[in-house]
Amino acid sequence: MSTSRRTVLVGVSLSVVAGIAGGWASQRTPFHTEPAAGVPQSAKLSTAAVVRTNLRTTRQYYGTISYGPTVDLVATTSAQAFTWLPTPGAVIPADGTLYEADGRAIPVLAGARPLWRTLRRGLRGPDVSQLNTALARLGYHPAVSGSSQYTWRTETAVRRWQRAHHLPRTGTVDLGQLVFAAVPLRVSAVQANLGAPVQPGMPLLSATSPVLLVEVPVPVDQAYLLHRGASVTVTLPDAVTRAPGTVSAVDRVATLPESDAPDSRNGGPQTAVVNATVRLERPSLAAAYSSAPVQVAITLDEVKDALAVPITALLARPDGGFAVTVVNRGDVAVQCGVSTDTMVQVAGAGITAGTQVVVAAS
Repeated sequence: MSTSRRTVLVGVSLSVVAGIAGGWASQRTPFHTEPAAGVPQSAKLSTAAVVRTNLRTTRQYYGTISYGPTVDLVATTSAQAFTWLPTPGAVIPADGTLYEADGRAIPVLAGARPLWRTLRRGLRGPDVSQLNTALARLGYHPAVSGSSQYTWRTETAVRRWQRAHHLPRTGTVDLGQLVFAAVPLRVSAVQANLGAPVQPGMPLLSATSPVLLVEVPVPVDQAYLLHRGASVTVTLPDAVTRAPGTVSAVDRVATLPESDAPDSRNGGPQTAVVNATVRLERPSLAAAYSSAPVQVAITLDEVKDALAVPITALLARPDGGFAVTVVNRGDVAVQCGVSTDTMVQVAGAGITAGTQVVVAAS
């Protein structure tokens, strides 16, 4: 029997097995030598074969699938009219056109700081640093990524960038010539109107990340179950489609969810939670949803190619262990491993695939 690496010890599963086996054992006398010996006449019995199968123990949580937080962008220049605007759902890449004013395209570059001054040779600061970084990532050399100084290198890179955008090659970045934002952007709504006059600071559009993410609030006392790289299964709102995913981040700060929030069902409104972020391995499966509640199954324990029997085949032994009744052999002590709601991994003397064991009939 080969087993995969276990993620978390399955103490929870064994306690469930013990409870079920205890109730079943009340109808059977342990360690009888004949399959039916000591069985009350009212007990309904049948047999089942030991099988090889994959078992997985999971825990379910409620989460929300979305494109993440929304950011609002504003116009950065003055012009007679908006001559082009993106449509909702469009994805704008780094150095792509955010909007047009009087026929002039306004590109968007990667950066968190808005452009608040004209950038020219001799300046320094974090805004210069993000310009150098954005130009270097786009391949406009000789800009030096991370450099906070606007040197001849920056100036040369800016001229090359201006040439690519059919702008006057001044080597200086004027106010309104570009916009800094987290890119790529997925446009969720457009507030501006084609043909309307353009003024700096007027609402332009709302945008999100183009990547669908699942946010899962997990009670702090269960946060140990999650770590970056952990595999999960997301059940989409249709309750049928299951999408594999991977935990990409786990917050280090615990918060109290709002009492009326659906996600408070994971631990109750007064339970502190940490938020975990899940990336879907196949985002196309969830492309129909922009925001929706989902269920997330976290794998606690997993085994492959295991010998398993129905949980109702277990007998509770006086010493705290378990046994199964093998047809024509009697009771055989077994060690239990991973369990699901219906099956449990077992190992014991003479227990092989195909062995017939006694189970309680449903």
